[in-house]
Amino acid sequence: MSIGQISFSKKILKLYKTKGIRTISGVLSANIFNQAISFLIIILATKLLSVSDFASFAIAMSITMLWGLFLDFGLSTTIVRKFNTLEVENKKRDFLRLSYYWKILVCLINIIISFPLTKLSIFYYPILQGYEYLIYISYLSGGLLSLWMTVRAIEQAQKNFANFKKYTFIYGLLRLILISLILVFDKFEVSYVFLTLYALPLFLLLLLDVVKNSGFMKGLYKANWKEFLLISFSYSKWVALSGLCFILLLRLPQFTLGASTSEKEVALYSSAITFVVVFSLLNDAIRTVIMPDIANIKTSEQRKAYKAKLLKFLPVVFVLGFVIIGIISVMIFFLLDEVYKESIPVFWIIGVANVMMIYIGLFNILIHSYGVPKIDAINNLIRLSVLIVLLILVPKNALIVSLTYAIVAVLGELYLLFKIRKLERG
Repeated sequence: MSIGQISFSKKILKLYKTKGIRTISGVLSANIFNQAISFLIIILATKLLSVSDFASFAIAMSITMLWGLFLDFGLSTTIVRKFNTLEVENKKRDFLRLSYYWKILVCLINIIISFPLTKLSIFYYPILQGYEYLIYISYLSGGLLSLWMTVRAIEQAQKNFANFKKYTFIYGLLRLILISLILVFDKFEVSYVFLTLYALPLFLLLLLDVVKNSGFMKGLYKANWKEFLLISFSYSKWVALSGLCFILLLRLPQFTLGASTSEKEVALYSSAITFVVVFSLLNDAIRTVIMPDIANIKTSEQRKAYKAKLLKFLPVVFVLGFVIIGIISVMIFFLLDEVYKESIPVFWIIGVANVMMIYIGLFNILIHSYGVPKIDAINNLIRLSVLIVLLILVPKNALIVSLTYAIVAVLGELYLLFKIRKLERG
């Protein structure tokens, strides 16, 4: 081994030994395991379900993600932000406790309102006819997902990443056990498969968490609910609007195709965005670890130091991103059935856009150091509005709508970066 290679190896080892990188690696490994099982289930779904079943399955996944974000209403991000800015320790604990039980209440209400929401979804999307049970499960799963987000945010706010990693790993393990049981008992039906992805593992994990944190209830009757709601929703309403608009950017083309084209076009776009989740793994792991520290940044010098570190990683991010795109393209070609191979160009377009957005987004996360999520929310609302107009005008096929999404999404991220630079100058 040459001296240069030894030196490079030592640099990598030194980088890994830093606390931040080790923590990100730990969270990332748990996320990778969990999402690897999710990918396995989805690949099995593409092979063992009909195109019609898979199209409905994919729409159900989008409903769960969107509904979970709506029910969370930005509270998870607000928990991390407010916990790290509140100065009185008792208020910090009360804020976490009330966040937890507020979300349990939301979950209970969700059981009832999921009935009319299911009927409404099927009315507007005839493609979902015959999948009533699946869609009801997807709304229930959204409620459980929102509670899961809150539990993880409470750990994130306190930098309790050991628990964060443990529960994420167990989530993946439960998914693996449940899908194995379905295969063993030959029950590979669309509703059962969907249960293994969200509802059942989340219910089991959250039930354990509720029992474990039953002592959290102590003194709850003395808590100031009015103050909690005022503090929470003054910030979270903008985070919620931003988050919903952002995730709708990726999912709206799917719903557009579902309402106006064939099941095949829906399936092609859906299979492409399924694999794009790979990019979210690294993004989520990094953001999970750095968000508490970002919330604590208060000076322009600290922001400059953070951005200087990010600039050093630019070549690594893009090389790694394009390597991942290549590997996944090969996986799609060899693992998926012939009908889904047409989704590879769709994946390329969305994949490149996501690599760019992830990197720019790490600069834009500084919006939470200023405590002005309204700017992010308005930006996402604008680009969603632009996308809606363009989707009405463009031809309705998976390739064209994916290109439309990519252009709007990346330009919106660049515009937010410009707005943040104006904040720094002003």
